Amino acid sequence: YMQTSREYKLQKLEEQIPMCVGSYIEHAKRLPSKIVIYRVGAGEGDFKRCKEEVEEIRNAFDKVEPGYNPQLVVIIAQKTSHARVFPSRIEGSKSQEQNVPSGTCIDNVVTSFGYEEFILSSQTPLIGTVRPCKYTILVNDPMWSKNEIIHLTYFRAFGHQVSYQPPAVPDILYAAENLAKRGRNNYKVHQRLV
Repeated sequence: YMQTSREYKLQKLEEQIPMCVGSYIEHAKRLPSKIVIYRVGAGEGDFKRCKEEVEEIRNAFDKVEPGYNPQLVVIIAQKTSHARVFPSRIEGSKSQEQNVPSGTCIDNVVTSFGYEEFILSSQTPLIGTVRPCKYTILVNDPMWSKNEIIHLTYFRAFGHQVSYQPPAVPDILYAAENLAKRGRNNYKVHQRLV
């Protein structure tokens, strides 16, 4: 489906969520008991709007099966955060020597009031300064520890199918961004031809 341009609230959740869960049922032959959602494109001022989206998602589960209520984990990824992470001593001349290693995480000094947050540097820097991602745990129904969510997020970065080194974000966000770009480009070409 096509999201309206410049509309940052997710649209058509009542249609898309049952379709996604239905696809899972088709392959796994059962309903998922836990669902992890990574959300990108939302800043700190958008958390209220994101909580409204979570309520829409919960309401959409009734379309899958009445009374169906899986545990949700919703994590907001901010790829354009201005946070930078540096080693205590910078040595060497290569970017890999001057930056923090892949997997470096800061989880105790960069928090917004009322939210669990962490900054994670998944990628191995090849050029320049590493740009870590800031993650905010918006919903955590199964009460996973922050370490479990950090590990899940870091390990998901290694699921990228093309590169053996992890990108800056989990593979599902990376793939979603590429699919959105492809869809937008195809739509533009189609508009020119029609």
